[in-house]
Amino acid sequence: IKEALHKFNKMTDLSINQNKSSMLVSGISNEQAAFLHLQSGFASMENDMKYLGLPLITKRITKNDCYPLYHKITSIMTAWDNRKLTQSGRLVLIKSVVFSSIVYWARTIILPIKLLHLLRSAMSRFFWTGSIHNRKIVPCAFSKFEVPFKSGGLGILDIRKWNIAAISKQFDAIINKRDSLWVEWTWHHNIKNKDFWVMEIPQLSSWTWRSILKYREVFLPFIQYSVNASSKVKFWNEPWGRQGLILSKLFSFSQIVQTGISLSADANSYLLNGNIQLPTTSNQEIQHTWDIIQQTNFTAIQSNSIKWNGKPHSVMGVYNSLTESDPLPAALWHEVIWSTDTVPQYNLMMWKVINNALLTRSMLQKVGMICPMQCLFCEIEEETTDHIFFECPALHNLLFHLGGKTGTYLTGHTSIIQWNIILKATKWRTVESRVLTVCLKVFVAVIWRERNLRVFENVRRNDMVLWTDMKCSIHKQLKHCASSIPLSMLHAWA
Repeated sequence: IKEALHKFNKMTDLSINQNKSSMLVSGISNEQAAFLHLQSGFASMENDMKYLGLPLITKRITKNDCYPLYHKITSIMTAWDNRKLTQSGRLVLIKSVVFSSIVYWARTIILPIKLLHLLRSAMSRFFWTGSIHNRKIVPCAFSKFEVPFKSGGLGILDIRKWNIAAISKQFDAIINKRDSLWVEWTWHHNIKNKDFWVMEIPQLSSWTWRSILKYREVFLPFIQYSVNASSKVKFWNEPWGRQGLILSKLFSFSQIVQTGISLSADANSYLLNGNIQLPTTSNQEIQHTWDIIQQTNFTAIQSNSIKWNGKPHSVMGVYNSLTESDPLPAALWHEVIWSTDTVPQYNLMMWKVINNALLTRSMLQKVGMICPMQCLFCEIEEETTDHIFFECPALHNLLFHLGGKTGTYLTGHTSIIQWNIILKATKWRTVESRVLTVCLKVFVAVIWRERNLRVFENVRRNDMVLWTDMKCSIHKQLKHCASSIPLSMLHAWA
């Protein structure tokens, strides 16, 4: 082995890095293994074989096999523990840095469900507490984070769906027969002379290959083969007539024979002047399918490409398709919440209010914590999210002042969601509405800050101090969009 490596070095000028290489031995005694390691200079490898950092195994991949990925991500988040990051800052880091660390693994293997649960749990603890080791109460499930902005979530990608979308890159390479050694080997060794779309899943192949074949049904609705004079698309066993349609799966063998079209026929054999011309049949079910296919115009197709929802393949495009296949109702308030007139911290605060994700005394008692139930402002009613911000009589004076400045009566509504829907449905994006939105977000942030001061520091500020704090914060936010806010309105909050 040493001679072969030396010869390889002389021919290519490439040498083995012993610090990054190891040797796996089997079937020999410990003394012989120790001698080989000593002579070769390679460290001993246990049973965790890796190639380019990924586990090199044929069986089902477990969360233990993916521990290096989990360790890498948790190490990144642990390094941020001592940084004084706001929750909006942590959200940005989760969306960018953490997900970029998963890309390499996610595009290569199907990540185990248990690993995804661990990653979600770590990201949730980091977002809420600033540390993955902190086991404090989490007021909102991470599944709400993985909902798009327009549906009321935080826009974090669903890890499971994104993993499936990332795997589609391998899938696209196989069906397009990309110039790759792995693709060549896959067609020669795994597919051979079978039809990829209809071949059975072999039980003796690797778990990764079986997983790729299993996801054919997931990707099929998004795929359509191009048919032109030079293409070699199988008539029965490849999706070409309509997106996601394989004809051999629609009919029985006797019906296929009845059509008179050979099982090995190519679709372009029936292409005439840009249209598919199929033989007529007395079978109404078959004729109905023929009529649908013949409505498609293939004249504009020039290349032999394979389209994903009518476009070239992209991981994000497949992810969007997977998300749209299971649509969620739109949140009427999402545009108001995520407007750019206020800093992200205020936007996130309003999102937590709407999703009842603030640790009020009412919520703390629901999770088993013993604490007083009374509101810290009126000291009479139960402290809930809606009570603090719109129902508490001790804060009506502040709402009255805020309404006087904006020309809106704020104390008549008892729900944050109700106010955001009203803003969206009536005069959203007008100057007055934008100012009112800023005021509402600042009011929520200042009141919650005051509530926490009373709980943790036993500090109580009077209404005049709170009103001054609100005016200063509103003026600061409006200055960011001063170009679109009248100067007189800006001075009114100075």
